[in-house]
Amino acid sequence: MWWRFSLIVLLSVWDTIDARAYTTVCPPNVVEGVDVTQSNGPVTWGSVQGSGHGFAFARVSQGDYHTDDAFTTNWPNISAAGMLRSPFHFFDPTIDGVAQANYFLTLLNNAGGLQVRDLPPMLALECPTSSTQSAADANCEYTGNSGWVPSSTLIQRVFDWLNTVEAATGRKPIIYSYPAWFADVGFTDVRLANYPLFIATFASCASVPSPWTTAAFWQYGSASSIPGTTGSTDLDRFVGSPTELQVFVDTIFADGFDQ
Repeated sequence: MWWRFSLIVLLSVWDTIDARAYTTVCPPNVVEGVDVTQSNGPVTWGSVQGSGHGFAFARVSQGDYHTDDAFTTNWPNISAAGMLRSPFHFFDPTIDGVAQANYFLTLLNNAGGLQVRDLPPMLALECPTSSTQSAADANCEYTGNSGWVPSSTLIQRVFDWLNTVEAATGRKPIIYSYPAWFADVGFTDVRLANYPLFIATFASCASVPSPWTTAAFWQYGSASSIPGTTGSTDLDRFVGSPTELQVFVDTIFADGFDQ
């Protein structure tokens, strides 16, 4: 994917070398899902749903400069296939959080907006890769942009995005990243636990970083054989049963989130 440098390779490396203590989550019940961008090409959502996938995350935007070309097609078609859907934004810390949120919200609203039965919006956090500028991946956002800013600026802009989107949609946004990211960039604020976590762990169980004690969603791998898609497609799971997923949809509003 355009914004996801070499996440699949890096996740396997982090799983091997990262010795920090995480909460291990091996859910007995899950609901299968996917996440997509324009890199997946045209998606036949009826085939995705028919292969046992109950939800999808669809990218809307990155920073305040990139619109995902496939979003306006994916967004109504996910719902038409009978799947739950969440719109997501890839965060660029070098840009004001409110400006990014408004860019995202405008594109989302132009495509029909959130409906009552939709999942909350999701914020993807992967850049920068280090709190030290010289150690940060130089091309994390795109070629020549590491996404690096001081940790204090990063934290403020992330919460600005979260607060703006929550106020506009009435839902607590979902936060996506990989386990080591939060400590690597110095972002372990206890307020993060107020938001549901979508954690990327390409392993047999999910690794959940502090301040969370569990995850709502888990990206556990990728595959090139999902019916209805082309190329490599990210594989996700809701941590719980179909009934619990419906409860999540019904209760994840701005008045709070209980892990």
